Amino acid sequence: MLNLKLLCIVIFTSSCSLLFGEATSGETTPPAIDGGMVAIDGSIPPSDATVTDAGVDAAAPIPIPIVPAGNSTASTFVGSTGGQEFVSGGISCPETSMLYGVQVNTYKYSDDTTFYMCGLQAMCATLQIEAGEVKRVHHSMVTPNTDVGDCANVKTPEGPFQAVCPEHSVATGIILIQSPGADTTVIKAFTRAQLQCATIGPQLSLLDSRVSNSVGSTGHSMSVEYRTDCPTGMVATEINGRAGESIDQISFSCRMLKTN
Repeated sequence: MLNLKLLCIVIFTSSCSLLFGEATSGETTPPAIDGGMVAIDGSIPPSDATVTDAGVDAAAPIPIPIVPAGNSTASTFVGSTGGQEFVSGGISCPETSMLYGVQVNTYKYSDDTTFYMCGLQAMCATLQIEAGEVKRVHHSMVTPNTDVGDCANVKTPEGPFQAVCPEHSVATGIILIQSPGADTTVIKAFTRAQLQCATIGPQLSLLDSRVSNSVGSTGHSMSVEYRTDCPTGMVATEINGRAGESIDQISFSCRMLKTN
């Protein structure tokens, strides 16, 4: 064997290292791992990684988007018949988003101490599953084509104020306070809003029920509380209703969810 090795070194020097397992000058031999793998650079890859021609590619979970699916169903309209209907299509979240908050301004009539809501906007977000948990991402603000609750004609609007669902939850309903003016002849309008919210499980079931912070004022002794909710298993994707100088009526368009 010694003579064969010597002959190989003399005649085929560059190939001897392959035949006898020796490293040539300037090269290193990757460590041998029983039953394991060695990356091209000689390092030992982690157990949850894969080795490619480019080296070690660490495994990473791929986010799975959750999007609204199927036809929309309207929640019950609550409030009064004052003002005009919202613009066609209401205040709609983008196609792949759902409602997680609302933004409003408030104002008061010159002869009243109650603050009424105007300038309604929708706060929307997308959902995705990350490592087994549903998270709220890609937040956006949706402004209607025309002023919903005509803050433009109000001299001293205050705000804006935001009612926002807790982290990673989305809206499934809304609780509202509606009040008449001080002389009780003014058409009732909303003075306070609070969202009903829910977190979403990896199997797209609606989990624990939560509420957002509230915006607006509590009104007075003649104020009335209303609530409208999406059907079971659905989330809000659009706001509909009526408004004049203030917001008079509210309903949600609701949809089921699916993974995309």
